[in-house]
Amino acid sequence: MDRYDEYRVVCSLHHGSRQIGEDVVSQTTTNQKELCDWLNWDQWLSFKDVCVNKLPRETRLCVTLCGLKGIQITGSPETARVIMALGGVTMQLYNQKGYLIQGSQLVPLQMNMPADPFSPYCSVLGTDTVLLQVNLPDFGEDIVFPDVLPTSANQKRGFDQLLPEIQDIVHGVLEKDCISSCQADELEILWRYRHYLYQHPQLLPWILQGSTQWDYFQLAEISGLLRDWSTLEPMQALELLLPQFPDTRVREFAVSCLHNVNSDELVDFLPQLIQALKYESYHASPLAWLLLEQACKSVRFSHQFFWLLKGTAAQDTSYKRRYELMFVALINVSGDPLYQEFRKQEVLVKILTTMGEKVQAAKDKENTLKRESQHIQEFFEDRGSCLLPYDPGLCITGVDLKSCSYFTSNAVPLKLVFKNPNIRADPIYVMFKVGDDLRQDMLTMQMIKIMDRLWLKSGLDLKIITFACLATGPKKGLVELITESETLRKIQVQAGVTGSFKDRPIKEWLQGHNPTELEYQKAVDNFTRSCAGYCVATYVLGVCDRHNDNIMLKQSGHMFHIDFNKFLGDAQMFGNFKRDRVPFVLTSDMVYVINNGEKQSDKFQLFVDLCCQAFNILRKNANLFLNLFALLSRSGIPGVSEGAARYIQRALLPGHTQAQASALFTRMIEDSVRSVFTQFNFFIHNLGQMKFSSHQEGALLSFVPKTYSINTDGKIKCVAVHGYQKRYQPEKHYIFIIRVERVNQKVPMYVFRHFSEFLEFRNKVVELFPLTSWPPNPSKQVHYQKIKFQMGRSHIKTVAEARKQEMEKFLHELWRKAPEVCESDIVYTFFHPLLRDEQEAQKAKLNVTKLKENQVELVQPPSQFGMVKLSIHHRRDTLHIMIMHAKDLPATTELPSPYVKTYLLPDSEKQTKRKTKIVKHSTHPTYNEVIDYKIRLEEMKQKTLQVSVWDHDVLKENNLLGAVYIKLRDVDVSKEIPKWYHLEKIQITSSNTV
Repeated sequence: MDRYDEYRVVCSLHHGSRQIGEDVVSQTTTNQKELCDWLNWDQWLSFKDVCVNKLPRETRLCVTLCGLKGIQITGSPETARVIMALGGVTMQLYNQKGYLIQGSQLVPLQMNMPADPFSPYCSVLGTDTVLLQVNLPDFGEDIVFPDVLPTSANQKRGFDQLLPEIQDIVHGVLEKDCISSCQADELEILWRYRHYLYQHPQLLPWILQGSTQWDYFQLAEISGLLRDWSTLEPMQALELLLPQFPDTRVREFAVSCLHNVNSDELVDFLPQLIQALKYESYHASPLAWLLLEQACKSVRFSHQFFWLLKGTAAQDTSYKRRYELMFVALINVSGDPLYQEFRKQEVLVKILTTMGEKVQAAKDKENTLKRESQHIQEFFEDRGSCLLPYDPGLCITGVDLKSCSYFTSNAVPLKLVFKNPNIRADPIYVMFKVGDDLRQDMLTMQMIKIMDRLWLKSGLDLKIITFACLATGPKKGLVELITESETLRKIQVQAGVTGSFKDRPIKEWLQGHNPTELEYQKAVDNFTRSCAGYCVATYVLGVCDRHNDNIMLKQSGHMFHIDFNKFLGDAQMFGNFKRDRVPFVLTSDMVYVINNGEKQSDKFQLFVDLCCQAFNILRKNANLFLNLFALLSRSGIPGVSEGAARYIQRALLPGHTQAQASALFTRMIEDSVRSVFTQFNFFIHNLGQMKFSSHQEGALLSFVPKTYSINTDGKIKCVAVHGYQKRYQPEKHYIFIIRVERVNQKVPMYVFRHFSEFLEFRNKVVELFPLTSWPPNPSKQVHYQKIKFQMGRSHIKTVAEARKQEMEKFLHELWRKAPEVCESDIVYTFFHPLLRDEQEAQKAKLNVTKLKENQVELVQPPSQFGMVKLSIHHRRDTLHIMIMHAKDLPATTELPSPYVKTYLLPDSEKQTKRKTKIVKHSTHPTYNEVIDYKIRLEEMKQKTLQVSVWDHDVLKENNLLGAVYIKLRDVDVSKEIPKWYHLEKIQITSSNTV
């Protein structure tokens, strides 16, 4: 420890987050030149105006040892005083029976630990441990707090008996979230009128904060209030476990509310409950007993409890003793069989840790991995089987040594493939990381799972994919691997290193893995919903460092995110360059999939509605997330601090209506789609990962994601180029139709291939069979060169005809080769029917039938002039009209640029005219804009709302597309209920009267 000029002992009394009285300071100086080993104060410190019999029983005495140094200020004779906290301790003044702790106390002052979470002296330095002797006053006899008897009289009153102005104040508090601040007069009113507020049980935390005294006489009133108060919703009760509620009876009431939650649901909140143990006054608290009781009921709960205590809570040196006691208690109540299982898991984790560290440090990683993998095999030979630490429902009996590998990221995590005892079941894929703190990933996954449960409870299924993640110690842990999935980068680079700027790669990848129309449409629905869910979740949690290697896509269409090392707005920086510049990742290729390739459709409107609905569901449950993050504010998780809950609060847009929040979130969607920086960031990441992609990965052909054979598809009898057709989307090109006949199939099949795909197929065949003679490359033939020379135009009919001849020649030669060539997997993969073949066949059929009169049936739209979606709501003398979407708007020679105009009729002077923005070139525009009118409810019911949709034209007069008149007296304006209205071509007069 450094030598200081002066030493101080600072003592303070705290009751939760409230300090009682002022700090009392004792100081001493030393003139020794060397380190002072002994400091003697020999002083009594007195707290003025503090009576022992009025101190709450949970009062803590906080003792902090500080060192002061004098620093000479440059150019001035003055000396600055620098104070550093060297160590501290918090002492409970009373034991569990209420006796005052007396006598001489030898207090260990732990370094790197604040004396109290609320102490102003919380910047603790040093690594040593010093001892400070503290003598508490001896009164010659025991001081005892008698048991508190609650008031016997039931003082419940009706809320409607309050004055209207008091009711308005209460309603104002009800609209606040749990971390917003109340004015002192508001808290005083809540406490004074507490007996009128029983029908609003969620006000209990505010009422308790309004109590200014927690002495023995006031506790009787508080105990009576808790006895008569309704049981809180379990998730509301979490707020009473925060440190600002230290009273034992209040915390016991909160725990009694949690008894109504079953073990399988309570386990999802276990990280926060373990942190809440810190704020208990005594080791043997009701919360501790609840956790041990649940561990006895559920194996899953006890597993999670064990690893959270061992892997995360053990890192908290400030409360090491309490967590050690909980750990021992858990082992005792779990029983010997479960304890033996825990020991096996610990041995397995130790082997994996050693293996991960050696592979990480080795130059020859492949051989090191093979050598160290033998220890895992020996473990299973000795132990037989083991339960996975993150999921006791999964049993593993061995390891597939040939399938194990490692990832090429900086931490070099291990990819492990464990054997399943059920031989018919798939193997279990697990990643083990060493060197990364997985507590952030655990927290993010926990929050996304809770979000998904809230959405499902509200009837909204967003097809969310989550994965298990468990920190088994400091900077190490296990992560579940999702099978049949690929990173967005690998999907995009199939179209080249610039694939992140192209719209088609994701769509084509999904089509390849979902060959039928039904499968593909289901995959698009999964993609749309999961993309909406993760857009909302990553925005609310402030997830940053989003690139195309930590966004993944399942073959079934489910999109999900991984790697959450940056969250709560901690943006990834590239020097002084901020890489995360949008609220969430939503790129044009994702929108291309959602719209099914179309520029604008009602499918994207569904996506926007899903996002806004999911966001508003989270806003309704804001207090749950705020309490969860508040409980973790002192957990030591990187990035989670006192400001974490404030960040979530700001993200959930407090003080806004549902319509206003939907409008703001829609603007975020538009900003994310418009930004090209996200795709540029993906491109930069592609360049950075090229060094890891020297070998070709994936299927035989880039446009067919799987490998097919004669056994899977049936023997091909013959193939022929049937013809070609011109296409104009996404740009003009020719597509070639190949007729495929198979044995035992009476009807031939047609596949559609681009010439570039044929060239890839031809080059792969030549590469695989180099000893076989093949026709020369088409690009080397003279007549082809002459055609190609024509002004660089490759998409003309003469070029297509020449290419058709080259394809016919190569296929003719191919079918003359030996069976090991013409019946190889790459040949059958090329001719395997894809989803786009079915779609192209429909287009080809339509092109033929369009030439015949009366053969094509014209389908009328649901409404000739389209529809508009509105939400109408009246609140606090304000009419809120949410203009959401319009669809199926009429189009003539070109797409309209629609906007919406509203009036409240009658309005001869046009004072109620309001307009939305203009959406260019769309028959399915999305607005999500809120139009407000200041008007009383009685007056509003006499009005008619006119909503009209216009086509904006810069050169000509704006054209009316359709209008609707809504009598507001017939609308339920007490709730925000979206509804579609049919537009009609109604003549609108200049007087704007009905």
